[in-house]
Amino acid sequence: MLHLYQAIVLGVVQGVTEFLPISSTGHLRLIPRVFHWPDVGPTFDVALHFGTLLALLTYFWRDWIDVLRPVAAAIRGERRAASPHFGRSLFWGILIGCIPAVIAGYVFNKRIEQIETDSQLDTAVMATVAAALVIVAVLLWAADRFGSKRKKKLAHMSFFDWIAIGTAQAVALIPGVSRSGATITVGLACGLDRDAAARFSFLLSTPIFIGAAALKLADVLQVGFPRAEVAPFVAGMVSATVVGYFVIRWLLGYVRQHSMNVFVWYRLALGAAILAVVFVGR
Repeated sequence: MLHLYQAIVLGVVQGVTEFLPISSTGHLRLIPRVFHWPDVGPTFDVALHFGTLLALLTYFWRDWIDVLRPVAAAIRGERRAASPHFGRSLFWGILIGCIPAVIAGYVFNKRIEQIETDSQLDTAVMATVAAALVIVAVLLWAADRFGSKRKKKLAHMSFFDWIAIGTAQAVALIPGVSRSGATITVGLACGLDRDAAARFSFLLSTPIFIGAAALKLADVLQVGFPRAEVAPFVAGMVSATVVGYFVIRWLLGYVRQHSMNVFVWYRLALGAAILAVVFVGR
């Protein structure tokens, strides 16, 4: 069982790495291994998912009102213009973009979770994480360098953009790819500017986190919620929520003025560090 300070640290790590394009899975596997902490169990995994979800909803609640207002108006039979910031089609973009991840999650998620928790495959998983960090780093650099020059906004996204970014979110089931890393990379490759790519990445992830958090919570409740894990659960969820909120805010401001190079170099360094840890461990 995690100690309280370990839960807080891992919640902070989740809040930072889930939203930056640097792979939360890589960090959450590396830190317990380096410091000889217990692995993140299913109950605490729920806390991290809920913390991530709360950070998204806290920051983007106004955006979601703008996205859902035209839908509510249509249900009531009213004709109401969509928010000019998002455009009427964004709701459908998010809905369509979630389809690949839903299909991939249904088909592969349990298998991937089994692989990640199999101690006999730990070295292989860590090597996969390292390789994914490096590969996506190169793709992120190329997309940022050559794709984002078109500076396309959210309102100008096409059906192809929605499917391509949604497919990237599905590929992020592979450990080390990073959901935000994959979706921002493909968003940039589709010609979105950095702010639009990051914003759509976060909006697209919200329904997925709602579904994942609900499913994981249902699994935990089936076997019972250990009373001893309540304090680590709350600590991890709160720290992930608070840190995640400020990381989202910082990232959206950062990418308006800077390239993605700092994340590219960090991913390359982390991939090398994980390979070193695996080598030393062997």
